[in-house]
This record gives sequence, structure tokens and C-alpha cells, in this order.
Amino acid sequence: MKHYMKTQTVLLLSLLVGSVWISGCSLFKKKKAPQTVVTAPVETRRSVELTIKADATLNGGNRVRVVIYQLQRKELFMASSRQAFWLKKETLLPDIAGDPNQTLSFEIDPNVSKNHKVFLYENTKYIGVAVDFFRPDGNLWRTVTEINPNKNSMFQVSVQGSAVSIK
Repeated sequence: MKHYMKTQTVLLLSLLVGSVWISGCSLFKKKKAPQTVVTAPVETRRSVELTIKADATLNGGNRVRVVIYQLQRKELFMASSRQAFWLKKETLLPDIAGDPNQTLSFEIDPNVSKNHKVFLYENTKYIGVAVDFFRPDGNLWRTVTEINPNKNSMFQVSVQGSAVSIK
């Protein structure tokens, strides 16, 4: 019986060692197909880099909502009343370039600076900035600037007190 157990043990160990050796041997391994490395596409669309700076007097010391629009025309954007602008944005649709749901919207606090890079739609000719102040300074709650159609641009958006400007 002891001899039978030894033979069985030796046989099992031989099978175990053999299977480990075969699995580690390159002759019996499946060759993997060469892998293709996929890199992220290089962004070729034009872009605008915006630096938005809010001063200490911003909106009486309160945060505001800033909305950046890509426009193909500026007439409706500049002509609409403040109430119509914020409550009935569909009136702006003819001026908006690209997807009207893809506007950049964020809040900013006094004494804060934010940077945003905006990739432009092909038909974007203007960048419009609107700020939702408590008591805006006349029509200075919005501004528009024309962009260069042939190159990327950088702009400084200044939000001071109850007015916005862009350079």
C-alpha cells in the first residue's frame, strides 16, 4: 500500500511539474496579435482662452453667474432686454453658433480669477459674455467681441462692480 501511495504521489508531482513547465514554455503559448496603440486625436478646432477676473466690488460683494456664448451673429444678443435674455433664451437661438445647450456657464466670487479654454464651432464669429448681476450698470451686464477666424485667441474678461467688459 505504501508503495502504491508513493507511486501515486510521484505521478501527481510529475504531472504538476510537467503542466507548470508546459505552461511556461513559449512553444506551447498562444502568440498574441500585435496591439495597436491608439492616441488621443489632436484638437484641430480653433479655440479661445478666457481669463475671467472678478474684483472685490463684484455685485455688491456677492457671486454672480457668468455665461459664455459662441455667436454667429451678435444682433439679438446685444438687442434683447435683460429680462428676455435670462427668461426667454430661445430668442437668442438665431445668433448662437453650434449647440445652444453647450454654453459655458459658471459662478464666480469676488476677488477670484478663472481660466477657461473654449473650443469653437466652425461658424463662431463672436464670443458673448453675459453676467447675471443683482443691479446691472445699464446694459453693461453683457458684452461681445469678434474673434479672429484664422487663429486661436486669448481674452481678458473683467467683471467689476455691476459691469462686464472684454479685451
